[in-house]
Amino acid sequence: MNRLIQNKYLFSAFFLIFLLALSGCGAYYNTFYNAKKFYSEAEKQRLKQEKQLQKSQTSVRQSQRNPRRRVSNIQGYKKAIEKASKVLQLYPKSKYVDDALMIIGKSFFYENENIKARRKFKELLAAFPKSEYAPEARLLLGKTELAMGKYDAAEKTLNELLLDKENKKYFSDARLELGEMYFKQKLYAQAVEQYERTINKIKDKNVRAKAQLRIGESYLQLNDYSKAAAAFGRVRKYKPDVEFLYQADLKHAFCLDKLNQYEKALNVYDRMLKLTLTNYETGNVYLQSAITLEEKGDLKRAYEAFQNVIDNYPKTAASAEAYYRLGLYELHQSRDFSQALDYFKKAVKEYPRGEFVKAARAQIQAITRLNELGDTIWALEDAYVRKLNKEDIGGDTVLVLGGNQTANPDTARTDTALVSARRDSARADSLRRKEKIQNNPFAETFLTEAQKKEKARQDSLKTAALKKKRRSIKIPSDPEEIKKMLVQNDFQLAELYYFQFAMSDSALQEYNRLITNFPENPGIPKALFSMAYIYRQNLKDTTAADSLYREIVRRYPKTGYAKEARKTLGLPPIEDENLLAEQIFLEAEKLNFDQNLPQEAIKKYREVVRKYPDSVYAPKALYAVAWIYENELGRGKEALGAYQSLKNEFPKTLFASVAEKKLRAVERVKQARADSIKQKAAKAAKKQTAVIDLKHKTAADSLNRKAVKDSTQTKTEAVKTDTLREAPK
Repeated sequence: MNRLIQNKYLFSAFFLIFLLALSGCGAYYNTFYNAKKFYSEAEKQRLKQEKQLQKSQTSVRQSQRNPRRRVSNIQGYKKAIEKASKVLQLYPKSKYVDDALMIIGKSFFYENENIKARRKFKELLAAFPKSEYAPEARLLLGKTELAMGKYDAAEKTLNELLLDKENKKYFSDARLELGEMYFKQKLYAQAVEQYERTINKIKDKNVRAKAQLRIGESYLQLNDYSKAAAAFGRVRKYKPDVEFLYQADLKHAFCLDKLNQYEKALNVYDRMLKLTLTNYETGNVYLQSAITLEEKGDLKRAYEAFQNVIDNYPKTAASAEAYYRLGLYELHQSRDFSQALDYFKKAVKEYPRGEFVKAARAQIQAITRLNELGDTIWALEDAYVRKLNKEDIGGDTVLVLGGNQTANPDTARTDTALVSARRDSARADSLRRKEKIQNNPFAETFLTEAQKKEKARQDSLKTAALKKKRRSIKIPSDPEEIKKMLVQNDFQLAELYYFQFAMSDSALQEYNRLITNFPENPGIPKALFSMAYIYRQNLKDTTAADSLYREIVRRYPKTGYAKEARKTLGLPPIEDENLLAEQIFLEAEKLNFDQNLPQEAIKKYREVVRKYPDSVYAPKALYAVAWIYENELGRGKEALGAYQSLKNEFPKTLFASVAEKKLRAVERVKQARADSIKQKAAKAAKKQTAVIDLKHKTAADSLNRKAVKDSTQTKTEAVKTDTLREAPK
């Protein structure tokens, strides 16, 4: 009985232990299961992102390799890493450790965490060299090292994989990655050799198709369109899947287009349309066909084809690019900036994730800036002429009233001609645009009467808005400031035409107008140099370019533009003025400080100023002359003359400011001395006046006393006379 009870307890204990063990197994399996689940979900999301990314690209040159480089953040990989890491931490001896390491490594790989991915793949290979995941881990390790730029390590890893004859599953991928190693290093000839070796050694048609595609892409990178076209054309013989064939045919047609074999390219596109393609792929084929028609010069069919893409495949990357291409057409063929702006805006709105959205936005910004510059220039020119005319009228009024000011109608006529010339040119441009539009084979086809009226109404509204905008431009009151703004805006307009719109003729016209209207402006050498560059680089007119370069050398020999012009013309360079001036300056320094010959030093310093007035040593030399006169020779008059020359000839230098302080100090001393002399003179004059006044007073008193005495004497004599008269006889 006791034994039965004892056995019963033992059985219960063992059963409990079994349940606990089973629950432990279940716990770590659940953790691993969740890791696999998150990884699987992340993989689905990654593949979905890759397809979406493919739909946003229409450019044939976009490589389809290594899409993981462009996949955005996927949370599933992070969760998979977290769960798999728990398996390693809590259950390090379980049978799922190698599985967990593989999940972590691959998750890091697709998250572009290359250092961490490499570490996990190495851990797996070191701890589980016989694992079923070892061959794939070695392949992914090689790919990771390629991504990190560790080409020697990648080559070693991939070759180790190829030596494992028992696991040939990943041989084809390893050989492709060896080709990729050369491709990434831009060693395209070696890449072609490796891909051809892969084709010869591998029987799998899909792998051979991939290698053949990469051969074509290698030649494409070398701009060898003939060999690239042949390579892409051979992909079809391996009968790959539709998606892969679509990529190969698209690039095949692109190369034929580059070879000017337009009909062959169009035939490839027609053949592609017979494949079972997605809506995105079909739209892109029609788009590329339209681009080929445009390259061929069949503009009417190209225009219609672009419109067809917009109408039949809306809200796609293809329709967005079609709008962009129509914008370029209006810009360069019709010179209709308003219509081009409208198309570019539609391109951005049509498919915001599209490949050409950034380019469309840049065009919108450029045209907007062009309109702003045009408005500003017109307003400035009008204000400039009005200002000068107003000042001329003021001069005439003063003249009529008897003043000494006179009008300057010649200047006004010159500047009025400036605006008139621009307006005449603008009218000519307008007529040329009108002629192009009239000759446009599609203009009448696509504009109904209602559309024409609406366009006229919109133009009227734009004109009113333009006038309002002109009134809002801040214009300075000083004509010279207006002129500076005009030059600045003219330069910006010319550069915008050339760099943003690639309109060499319009840029040349603006530069030429600037040179004609402002011949004395310091920016003229730059304008001439820009014109010469356009003639040489874009118009291939070396005669016109060299003529302009010679003009720069002749008229502006000391500028940096003249230096570059001399190089282009093959002329020897002019020695640097600063270097030559420095040599003479140092000779003067030795004469003064080492040989104590100040008079000879002054001659050398003055030679620097005379020969190289534009050098940095000229003001310094003139200051040295003044200093020697002041401090060594004690000749104040000559020192003052040198300081005054320094202030007048080099007013914006540090030496001029020192000279000005010296001159002010001397002026103060002179003024104080003059004031002292005046005070002394005033005191002397006052003293002399007092003496004179005293003398005058003394003389007056003397006269008064004499007058009294004379008066008394007269009276006495009168009394005596009267007495005598009255005395009896």
